[in-house]
Amino acid sequence: MTLSEQHRYDLFLKETKDPELAKKLYVRWKILTDLYWFGSEVYGLNKAKGLNGRARLDPHIHRPMARDLQDDEDQLLIYPRLHMKTTWAKLSIVQRVLKNPFARVGLWSRTSRLVRKELSSIKSILALPVVREHFPDRVPDPGKNFNGWQKSTADELTVFRNPDEGAAPQENQVEVWGIEGTVTGHHYDVHYYDDIINEQSVTTPDQIEKVITWWQHIQAIKELSAVEKMTGTRYHLRDVYGMIMSERHFGTNYSVRRAIENGKPIYKFFSLKDLANLKRKMGNYAFSTQMMNDVLPAEDRLFHPPYPMWDGVVKADDDHIYYITIDPAPTVKGTSDYTGICIASVIAGKKDRLYFHKAYRVKLTADKLAAHIVDLVLRYRPKRVGIELGLQQALQYLININMRERDPTGSGFIRPQFVPLSIGKEKKGDRINRTLGAFIRDNRALFTDDMKGLFYQMEIFNPNTRDNDDDIVDAASMMIQTVEHFAPAQWPNIADHQFTQGFSGYTVDDFFKTAPKDWWGGKFVYGRV
Repeated sequence: MTLSEQHRYDLFLKETKDPELAKKLYVRWKILTDLYWFGSEVYGLNKAKGLNGRARLDPHIHRPMARDLQDDEDQLLIYPRLHMKTTWAKLSIVQRVLKNPFARVGLWSRTSRLVRKELSSIKSILALPVVREHFPDRVPDPGKNFNGWQKSTADELTVFRNPDEGAAPQENQVEVWGIEGTVTGHHYDVHYYDDIINEQSVTTPDQIEKVITWWQHIQAIKELSAVEKMTGTRYHLRDVYGMIMSERHFGTNYSVRRAIENGKPIYKFFSLKDLANLKRKMGNYAFSTQMMNDVLPAEDRLFHPPYPMWDGVVKADDDHIYYITIDPAPTVKGTSDYTGICIASVIAGKKDRLYFHKAYRVKLTADKLAAHIVDLVLRYRPKRVGIELGLQQALQYLININMRERDPTGSGFIRPQFVPLSIGKEKKGDRINRTLGAFIRDNRALFTDDMKGLFYQMEIFNPNTRDNDDDIVDAASMMIQTVEHFAPAQWPNIADHQFTQGFSGYTVDDFFKTAPKDWWGGKFVYGRV
């Protein structure tokens, strides 16, 4: 007992002149003011042990976790799986109900089924004899199946509100929702969001956007003064937690913890051997996200800086042959609908390397994008322009119109060969790995140091998901398929009629045997480079 706690007990003793009653008042006060103590001493976590015999309670992580959940500041708490964050969130909700019977708490989780289980657990905590003993005025006998309380359903809970203390709000003390539910006409003093996403929530752009849209809808109906407490685990760089942190929805009030920090487990319940076994069974990606809150493990990264570089200076005696690639956006309505554009060249007589001059993205309507592409064609006079098939068809029409306007005589002096590139059925990660990834690893693709957007997308590219911020990376990858002498026979997703060099139908082995030596700097040896 600290000096301040001793002082509080002495005040109760002085007031009641009854040591037993003073002790009860002291315990009641501690439950209402110290969430960690409530969980440890009253709920009994200090005695809880796992099957391995180790204590479940660890003050090094659970004390700050409880402190963050107890205060009245917005908080985002990103902790690994199995570190008891949901348990402490439920204890925090119970504490708020005990502190203020007129409290209105909203609790959300991934599905209605999961959040109803959490409410059932909250009811069990409130029904504990030790809680009822110290709060007889706020927690009456629950009766059978909690039917002794004022309102107890699968989604709503009001233990007791004394009508003599004022008019009760329409909302219950605790109301729970799955994120698939629609919340209208309900307002809460405190919002709790617990594990609102999992691996299925981030596998496609639509799924990620759905959760973010839900979050935005909640903000629209939330009381301006409501406190928000969010607990969860990372799954994707662009998940709702990443968005909240990057846009500072909670300011700097967020904590991201990893199961292993500074070479040691942050939770003494686990040993390094335990975590190593988990990683072996879960795999790199699942362990990295669920236990390390690292959305892209080093083992799964396709690109590792530093990248091959050049100074971007075009020398007078170098004959650069230019190429342009475009990864068009289907619309310009969404936040991620950007078009990726790359300009690169090879040097005539030294065609073994690809020099990137520009790599960027734009957000333009189709007609303005077509005009922008023609501007690039006029400036660089590329030999080929690669555009994704399908999106290319509509854009090509607008490009042709723009070219006719700029070349009314039809001389064709600004008309390069347009190459439609199909993405095919191959996984995007595999396609990018065998094109751009292979060239970077072999130092055959060189960049200038100002391509920050491309480098950022390369470093965050996650091959484990279909959603990435990768429009510039896509355009850069397409460049390998657009340059005609970079083994086009490897690209079954380019129509045969696009080639006039006689490579159509060749196998990779045929190409290795017959390719002109100067194409790869004279370093071609059959079977290896």
